[in-house]
Amino acid sequence: MSNFACLFPDKSVSDDENINTKVSEHFNAADADVTFQSSDRVLFRVHRMNLEFASGGFPPAETDTHGETVVLSEDASTLELLFQYMYPNPLPDIQSKCSFDNILKLGEAAEKYQVFSAMYICKLSMKYELKGKSHPIEILTYGVKHGYADLADMAALQLLEKSSYEVLSKLPTHLIVPWFNSPFREQSRYYNIWECLLYEARTYNFNPSYSADDAPWGKPGQKSKTCGKDSCSCNVGLTRLAVLENLTIVSALRDLDHVFKDVGCWHFRNDVAKWRNRISFEIYQKKADFFHEFLDPTE
Repeated sequence: MSNFACLFPDKSVSDDENINTKVSEHFNAADADVTFQSSDRVLFRVHRMNLEFASGGFPPAETDTHGETVVLSEDASTLELLFQYMYPNPLPDIQSKCSFDNILKLGEAAEKYQVFSAMYICKLSMKYELKGKSHPIEILTYGVKHGYADLADMAALQLLEKSSYEVLSKLPTHLIVPWFNSPFREQSRYYNIWECLLYEARTYNFNPSYSADDAPWGKPGQKSKTCGKDSCSCNVGLTRLAVLENLTIVSALRDLDHVFKDVGCWHFRNDVAKWRNRISFEIYQKKADFFHEFLDPTE
């Protein structure tokens, strides 16, 4: 077996063993000096020089395969995309033409063989998926596996909108402990931190320096002489209730614009702002936005 075959794949076969195989339409160069076979038996005849210069994971060009066909574990559709990043041609539009599953498989292959351009494009595509709130668990797992802290953090924030049952049932085993609080560990975990933040936000001591509780225009249903509203919210209790009605689940902390929208009149604007700023400060101080901070580096 050649050195090339030893460095890579699951196995290699000689040319006369290529039975019942197809050949890639796009990667079938007459002067190719290395042949790969996908897991679903499609041959890719490519140039070692391109592999060397476009990736960091393939053996150098001078490595001889001695006529062997090198079998890779990836399927044909994944390799078809991957090899396009190794030639000076227009890159494939994976965002609009590929399913998320295909993007994920391409990303794994790109990481495995260190095809840096494909690695970057796949990461960008996953961030785009998160903007549409799609596939957060898969992207969280991918980000943690490959050391993309920013990607993992973005995906984790999306998961706050899911129920604990759904997250627990789908999250990989090695990420359950960082996500949920463990009774066997002293350190609070990611979701537990957010639960604590929600509790602190709801029990905030909202005590405005100005109160119109006893003023006639502070009563619901009466025209406010100062606010110009049919139903003035100068009342401290009404203001607090309006916030708490919007602050019932953990994910609400990710949209404070909604929580404090149209809450209170101008009398309380500074006090309401202090409440909101306190929540933002606690999120920042506890590093709640950064899921990767809760990962155990020794695991």
